[in-house]
Amino acid sequence: MSSCCWISSALKGSPSRVLVALLLVSCSRPDAGAAALGVAAAAAAAPAADYPEYCLKEWTVQDRRSVPPLSAAAQSLNLQLQQVHALVRHGARAPYDRNCWVWGEGPDSGLHKNSSGDSSSSSSSSASSSPSNSDTSSSSSSGGHRHVGPAPEQDALRSDAERCPPVGHHRQADCAAAAESQGPGEEIHEGEGSSLSPATAAAAAETTAAKTAAPLDDTHTSSRPPPRALSAEDSSNSSSSSSSSAGGVDSTSSRVSETPRENTVAGAAAAAAAAELGPPWECAFQEELGMNDSRSGELATPSLVKKYVAGPAETGLFRGSCVPSSLLDEGQAQLRRIGAILSQAYVAGASQTQQQQQQQQQQQQQQLVHRLFSVEELRAAPHRRLLLRSTDISRTLASGAFLLEAFFKTCGVSPQRMQVETHEVTSDPLLSGYASTTVSELRRQAEASPEFAALTAKHHKIKQQLVQHLHLSLEDLEALWPEVIVDCALTYYCSNRRHLLPSLLQHNDFALLRQLQQINDQITNFWTSWAEAAAAAAAAQPLFQELVQKILAPIRKSQQLKQQQQQQQQRGSSSTAAVAPDAPEPSLSLYMTHDVTLIAVLAALRVYGGVWPPYASIVAFEVYEHFPQQQNSSTSSSSSSNNGRDSTSSHVFRIVYNGEVLTSKMPGCIGDALLAPDLCSLDVLIRSMQTPPPQPPVPQEKQHKQQQQQQQQQQQQQKQQHQEGREQREDNPPERMGHYRQAQQQQLQQQQQQQEQQQQEQQQQRLQEQLLHQLQQRQRQEEM
Repeated sequence: MSSCCWISSALKGSPSRVLVALLLVSCSRPDAGAAALGVAAAAAAAPAADYPEYCLKEWTVQDRRSVPPLSAAAQSLNLQLQQVHALVRHGARAPYDRNCWVWGEGPDSGLHKNSSGDSSSSSSSSASSSPSNSDTSSSSSSGGHRHVGPAPEQDALRSDAERCPPVGHHRQADCAAAAESQGPGEEIHEGEGSSLSPATAAAAAETTAAKTAAPLDDTHTSSRPPPRALSAEDSSNSSSSSSSSAGGVDSTSSRVSETPRENTVAGAAAAAAAAELGPPWECAFQEELGMNDSRSGELATPSLVKKYVAGPAETGLFRGSCVPSSLLDEGQAQLRRIGAILSQAYVAGASQTQQQQQQQQQQQQQQLVHRLFSVEELRAAPHRRLLLRSTDISRTLASGAFLLEAFFKTCGVSPQRMQVETHEVTSDPLLSGYASTTVSELRRQAEASPEFAALTAKHHKIKQQLVQHLHLSLEDLEALWPEVIVDCALTYYCSNRRHLLPSLLQHNDFALLRQLQQINDQITNFWTSWAEAAAAAAAAQPLFQELVQKILAPIRKSQQLKQQQQQQQQRGSSSTAAVAPDAPEPSLSLYMTHDVTLIAVLAALRVYGGVWPPYASIVAFEVYEHFPQQQNSSTSSSSSSNNGRDSTSSHVFRIVYNGEVLTSKMPGCIGDALLAPDLCSLDVLIRSMQTPPPQPPVPQEKQHKQQQQQQQQQQQQQKQQHQEGREQREDNPPERMGHYRQAQQQQLQQQQQQQEQQQQEQQQQRLQEQLLHQLQQRQRQEEM
């Protein structure tokens, strides 16, 4: 190993990733070092963060996800944090297979055209002069499609989403090179080299310099092809290129000396294939499974490590080790930082004595620290303090695992074996509401409204551009518009693959991609707010029912225990210790979920800002117990934080979304319900979650159809009744004529009663006439 290569190895993990890249360039290609130096110097002056907020690069997590302190008004209140329910979206992931390769399979699609305008003339000429060699290098996968784009902006071996995993997709020499250039990336507070634009520019400079210097030294260029060629060779398992089967530099050089021209052409073809395919999607972490015996709580089988193996003919997006839509390495780094943030916000440090603990509590309240429980309490009963809930999907489960790992590590508590609560996917409240037929119908009604038609009319020009550029039919585009296209493009953009996007999206510094994001937000915001957020409320209703139950259960239990204590005190009994252990304990509930869930929850509560939730977004519901009668009284004489409290307490809540407090924006949090700018009565939140979804306005056409259907149903019922009565008259069995005879008897009885009444009335009239006649006769006799 030369001295410069030794220096580059010794400096791995250094913050100055540009220096490392330059050293690697100089070691591999001394004649290209000068060319790379100027480009890297320019890249060093460029801004470090050139990504949309959606990507949530690692160096931005602390600023964008930190839990804000309580307001000064809330600080003056006597509060105790009892519950935190945090809904957390998973981290950065690989794209869906249905999103990013189904709609790009057409041979004339813009995803397959080399639309680079920045590639050097030498690389363009080499790629165009040997199309047969490029096709030969991937002949084993003739049925697959390939992404053709400009020269890579970044070395594949440095991408945090493309680390060399232990799954056998790379040679050992390649993995060693990946580890050498990667540097430590698993610590919570260390950044990833792939995220820095200087390193990106240096890697691009390396590739450009290598292509420029290629004609000068055929032997050296073919013996060490660009790093992307390694990924393309290994993933396709092609035997057409002689350099792809080389085990080391020396053996390759010996073969090159025998046939330098053939190996030069093969190296150029491999480089072209690598540029077309892009780097494979590599995931360094694998899922481990084991069968647990619920009776004993112990593992009943050996642990099994899931290994995703790409087929030998696979040259599509997932020829690497990542399963489609799985959590990338950058995603695990995001969730580890989220775990550290939550631990620092809600877990108090260890205390040695009770007096120190009381002093620490007062100090924390003054410093606006959200104490939920202490390190000792977490260590003593982690299963009662931490509750994990997740959808039964690999990326959310993995996100929860990395979050908890960092949560325990930040607390100084050894990692615990935790139970995660999951549901069947189709009935999971974290997902089932959004995918329900009710929500689909409400969304369809919203998109059929005149207002939505006016909104989509503004997008006609952009749709025509995409149809022409991607060679899609308008019908196919409507099925992808715009969420699928935006999702696919952002997964590429956030993972440093933006150069593989269609040229139309790359023009003017990706202006069209930003415009598509805005369109997607406009459409989502329209149907989630339409008809008083009817669709969003219906989507969030199953989860709201679960949250209400989990929020109210410990509150009701605590109230019952207080009533029991009061009754015992009135009876003069001092045996209150029997119920103390059953008191509910403050806990942190984590719900690992998806972007659509967060959208439904925020929109249903009328606090959705209209922007699609980025990776690792958090919606936190903090529930505090408020003791107004002890506002200025001293509590230091209490034996614990729960004893001695006044029974007339109330509960308040706070909503925090990605570091922003949304409590005051929620309808109902006004007047007396708003105790502080960031605290509102819990009754407002519970009512909002328990209120049935509003009924959308019924269109006149639909109302007319409903009336017609009702009239038809009534007519059918009348016909059916008439037919049944006819059958009963024709067919006279006693068991079928019972009801008919009863009706006839009732009619006869009514007729008889009427006749009897008439007869009685006639008789009374006759009697009255007779009496009158008799009276008249008596009067006449008396007069005579």
